[in-house]
Amino acid sequence: MQRVGFGLFLIVAFSVGRAVVLLGIGLLLVYAQRFMARFQMNSQVTTRWLPLTSAAFIVLFGVALTLQALQTAGIFQIEL
Repeated sequence: MQRVGFGLFLIVAFSVGRAVVLLGIGLLLVYAQRFMARFQMNSQVTTRWLPLTSAAFIVLFGVALTLQALQTAGIFQIEL
């Protein structure tokens, strides 16, 4: 109970950090939109393969994280 001030400081610091990160991501997206407007985006690569590739990457990354968590918890063992 004697560290209430420190706890409040951590909450404020985390909130400010999150706000800065979200602002940075927003600005990055605005500038990326302007940059990408220069290129023609009607090819088969951008309309079909880019979304498929990014979705596959996210799924594989999630599976890898899940396997690592299960291995760390001792539920699943991988011998390479």
